[in-house]
Amino acid sequence: MKFWKFEYDGPVELSKLITARSLPPSKEVPGLSNTYSHPVTSLKSGDGIILAKLDGTTAKIYAVGKVISLTPDRSSITVDWAEVNKALFPNPQGGLTNWKTKTAFEISPDPAKRYGLRELIDRHINLKSTTSNLDHFDIDDAKALEGYLHDRKILAPARNASLASKRKKLDNYTCRACEFKLQIGDRHVIDVHHLNPLGDSGKTITTIDDLICLCPTCHRIAHLRNPPYSVKEIIEIVTCRDSNS
Repeated sequence: MKFWKFEYDGPVELSKLITARSLPPSKEVPGLSNTYSHPVTSLKSGDGIILAKLDGTTAKIYAVGKVISLTPDRSSITVDWAEVNKALFPNPQGGLTNWKTKTAFEISPDPAKRYGLRELIDRHINLKSTTSNLDHFDIDDAKALEGYLHDRKILAPARNASLASKRKKLDNYTCRACEFKLQIGDRHVIDVHHLNPLGDSGKTITTIDDLICLCPTCHRIAHLRNPPYSVKEIIEIVTCRDSNS
């Protein structure tokens, strides 16, 4: 496995890159040659990629990736990325000292001994057991590689479990849209829906009247639209479905 370093532009570009599972765009670097095209033309499945830049005297890695698939002409390269935000100090024994003057370079050979990058990528991308034998499938195939662990950093609005539990008891664990109720053992199959989505409201005080019980199906229906369907609209959708079945 070779390791390649590409330039980091900022949090917005990093987010786009991870979402698109692609490489950063090519950059013209005055006075330097072969800082982008050579790595791109030399990439192979399983190669590691470092997205980083020099921040003062500290080499900062913002994301690591592993090449999952690529076309023969390298026009399409799919990369699994994971945010890292790890600081490494320039090492007089290796390429990190070049970060003072270069924006892109290959880190080789044997970066695992010099920087621990192999372990860094394996830990965050978690394809260690399948790196050498990855099955690559065409987008039109009726099969795909799944089940490997993918490191994700996600911020989600906090919810209060105690308030949700009170709402479930108040609604007798019954969907307020379709009146579905199911208990399996000591567990009730029911969701608690926010009438005012937390994703829109941000940090806010939620009262028990801001919540309502919906079954998983009706809850899914509610969030098929933004803003969500109201309970009245869900009842109309479900009633129409039942009458046409």
